[in-house]
Amino acid sequence: MKKKKKGFWKRNIGLAFVMPWLIGLLVFKLYPFAASFIYSFHSYNLFKTASFTGLENYKYILGDKLIIKAFIQTFKIGRASCRERV
Repeated sequence: MKKKKKGFWKRNIGLAFVMPWLIGLLVFKLYPFAASFIYSFHSYNLFKTASFTGLENYKYILGDKLIIKAFIQTFKIGRASCRERV
């Protein structure tokens, strides 16, 4: 018995409906996330090209007491706002 071969779009019509969502996900969610992750390992200046700094940016953030205090305060505010909603 021979099976009839259907066209690509006839077999994968769901793909045609999901494709706009997938393209939107890639363009508006995954690319900016990946790009900002890669950019975080570089040092940028308006008049010079980017230079690779590795983990120096993260060492600076974790070593700054004011930024740590801001993170703690943000966590407290977020915890308090979630508690009010429940």
